[in-house]
Amino acid sequence: MNKRASYEIDFKGNDSASAVAQKIVSSVTSAQKTASASIQAVNAGLQNQSQLSAGCAAQARRTSGEIAGQAKAVRDVSSAYSQAYTQTKADLKSGLATLDEVTRSIEVQRQQVADLSSQYKALKASKASAASVSSKQKELDEARQALSGTVAAAAGYKNVVLRPLMVVAGDHANNDMADPEDPESWVSMFTASEKFDKIDTQIAGLGRIADVQALYVAHTQAAVDSIA
Repeated sequence: MNKRASYEIDFKGNDSASAVAQKIVSSVTSAQKTASASIQAVNAGLQNQSQLSAGCAAQARRTSGEIAGQAKAVRDVSSAYSQAYTQTKADLKSGLATLDEVTRSIEVQRQQVADLSSQYKALKASKASAASVSSKQKELDEARQALSGTVAAAAGYKNVVLRPLMVVAGDHANNDMADPEDPESWVSMFTASEKFDKIDTQIAGLGRIADVQALYVAHTQAAVDSIA
């Protein structure tokens, strides 16, 4: 597309032809530089917008991956409990293991949990990489759940009470723990196992317990007194 550009040039009556030509060339050159600078600014803005969009998309992918990873971790932890419970029950029922043998196995598992807990704390204290800390935490969580599953099978527990160990019972308690419509919630997975007569969910945070409230008040008062 052809475009026209208008220029205002201040001529003097006694300018020679060459002076007029020089002023025209100078004016056009200046306008071209201005236009070029504007185009570069627009291109830079577009490039920044493109980079910002790419960054947002990358962040969205990372967030989606983190959510998927967290969901998988929950399934893995629950699976560790279920597998330990099922295997222990089957071994006791078939006679492959006696109650004394299972009891000794529980002591071994407890020691494993203690060792993993120490390793996890050491990694955090040494400021190890997030991946290393996360991997050790997952290993620790699975070991804890496997221990719980073995203990439950050996004890013959039939009634389950799910209660959040959190100050406030919010989204995690209502959805991740107690939502019967979510197949990945704790209550759904306990129900699906068909191993328990009763599964009760209690949506109440620790902050509703009077003794816990008293601890918060005492700690707050101690902090205030240390400043005064």
